[in-house]
Amino acid sequence: MKSPSGARTAEAAKPFAKAMIKSSPEDWIVHEQLPLDPSPEGEHLFLQIEKRELSTAFVAQWLADYFSIALMDVGYAGLKDKHAVTRQWFSIRLPSAGGIALGSLYEGDGGERITLFDQQWRLAKLRRGEHRANRFQIRLREVTGLSATALALEAAITEPFPNYFGPQRFGRENLDRALNWLKNRRRRRVAKSVRGWHLSVIRSWLFNEILRVREEAGCWKSALAGDVLNDGDDVPTGSLWGRGRSPLSGEALVMETRALASFASECDALEQAGVKRGLRPLAIKPRIDTVEVCPAGGDIRLAFELPPGAYATSFLAQHFDLTEPSR
Repeated sequence: MKSPSGARTAEAAKPFAKAMIKSSPEDWIVHEQLPLDPSPEGEHLFLQIEKRELSTAFVAQWLADYFSIALMDVGYAGLKDKHAVTRQWFSIRLPSAGGIALGSLYEGDGGERITLFDQQWRLAKLRRGEHRANRFQIRLREVTGLSATALALEAAITEPFPNYFGPQRFGRENLDRALNWLKNRRRRRVAKSVRGWHLSVIRSWLFNEILRVREEAGCWKSALAGDVLNDGDDVPTGSLWGRGRSPLSGEALVMETRALASFASECDALEQAGVKRGLRPLAIKPRIDTVEVCPAGGDIRLAFELPPGAYATSFLAQHFDLTEPSR
């Protein structure tokens, strides 16, 4: 079985500093940016929740059980890291007015917790990708091989990075399970949510293959003839595979076709599943707020912002050989 592309490629084959991430959940803090104005009416209660050592899917199911509603009536803008402290919004459909007390909602035996910080009513369910950005506060521990000052490091990491889907998307077995399901999907029925996740994992894997080929060719952040540029900037995009004619043409289409030449069956299956083709930027430029290097302790503290869908692990992997105890 084919294996997923990693984020380190030929172009990135250079000396790396080494660092450990997520040695504790507090080393990886994420705040979802979703500016909201309170609505005077509506049947969707938006909850700003901080979770520790829990997945977004777990919290969504917990909310569905707590309010005795269907899981489909719980919305969220994006998946957030499990081994972290993350703050994000959820929506729950409650036709009858009501609320919930702020504060701790759930505490597990291993330090897991769900805490409610804010709530407000809105007219419509929260949909995927509706957040503006994610803000990260990250501590890298046991950093070795780094001889740069904070200023030099900050200058280096403000450069664009390849917009790979990170290892969180593929997990330990997500891709194998998705490909096995795809192969046997006509006789192995799964829940709609599971089917959607499998398809998303496969599309992410194929996008990483496209980006890998572009990066090896040295054209991942510069446009080729026939490229479609991301809205608002000059960054080329790659296909999130699905049904529909590719908007790419010329040299860009030739390269993308070559990248997926060995994955015809997976591409055909995505199209047959009714998934619509999308586009994703090949490169992302982070917005860096602070870089603090602590030579005595061998730690680095970073604060930065990334747009929806971009992975902090893919960003950091361009500059550090990462070790993650939770994996």
